[in-house]
Amino acid sequence: MTLQIDLLEQDWFPSDDTKRLELSSQSIRRRSVLIGLLLGAAAVGAGAWEGIAIFDLSKIITAVPGLICWMFFSALTLCQYRRARLHVLVPVSDPDIVHGMAKYVKAHGVDLACGELEHIEDRIRLIPPLVWIHSILRQWQMKPDLQDAELVLREHVVNDEENLHQSYNFLRIAIWALPVLGLIGTVIGIALAVGKFATFLGSQISDVNAIKVQLVEVTGGLSFAFYITLLGLLFALIIMLLSSSLQAAEERVVARLRYEIGEVFLPALQQTAPVPSANPHFEDAEAKDARCTKLVEAMQDLRDAIHQLNAADLATSLQQLKPVLERFAGPYLIQVVPVAPQQ
Repeated sequence: MTLQIDLLEQDWFPSDDTKRLELSSQSIRRRSVLIGLLLGAAAVGAGAWEGIAIFDLSKIITAVPGLICWMFFSALTLCQYRRARLHVLVPVSDPDIVHGMAKYVKAHGVDLACGELEHIEDRIRLIPPLVWIHSILRQWQMKPDLQDAELVLREHVVNDEENLHQSYNFLRIAIWALPVLGLIGTVIGIALAVGKFATFLGSQISDVNAIKVQLVEVTGGLSFAFYITLLGLLFALIIMLLSSSLQAAEERVVARLRYEIGEVFLPALQQTAPVPSANPHFEDAEAKDARCTKLVEAMQDLRDAIHQLNAADLATSLQQLKPVLERFAGPYLIQVVPVAPQQ
């Protein structure tokens, strides 16, 4: 029998776009850094060609805006990779897949559903809900326990959340580093401008026009320095907005998937293959204690009643019970001899 779920037809299995989910965070980061290096170099070259002051290749300080552009375009490329991955992840994490698997388990049972998923395991490894459900079904086959199933689900959630957090490490570094690089460029620019003007003032100056020219160069150097800070802050703000929105969207996918499996699939699984109840022949400790207490109380009542009987009453009672005992015990009955009451 093949898996008869419309949601698991050929359209749901990995295509060329879905193969993006196979790329590891490290691989995506390497590609982003390489592309960012090329785009950053192109941006610096274009700025120098257009005559933008902060991209003047004749100045050493141009290396700072070059680093800012490289980091910005690397982070921007990584955001684009995450956006493309999210675009593929949303359809293959659709809650309808969980609902379809819940119906399939109810209709065909745990063993058949687990066997079908194992048969197509190489095709479902990029579909998160099926990967999670497959692990839960295997755990249920070994030990049908709801707490263990929830533990398996929680492990998948924690693992995916940890991978998601690590995949945004480079973006967090870029958000922190871009303003810092801008401030470094500002400090360097101010230091060079003020240092050059101080050297000029230390020399013998008699021409007022020369002083004006030096002041213009100082203010130009200051504006150059502040432009670098502005560039770093602006780029950091753009990356922060993009990365925070993308990370929140991916976290919502994981949270929604956890909710659907916990609220839809696990109850269906428990209804289909319920957890076996405890053996009715075995009582718990409290029931045993209660029974023992009642037995001790009954023995004490019997002892008190026997003490209240005298010998004559006891003999009379035994004589009355003799026909009944003879009926059940026959020849093995011990003769009851009446005992005369003591004077």
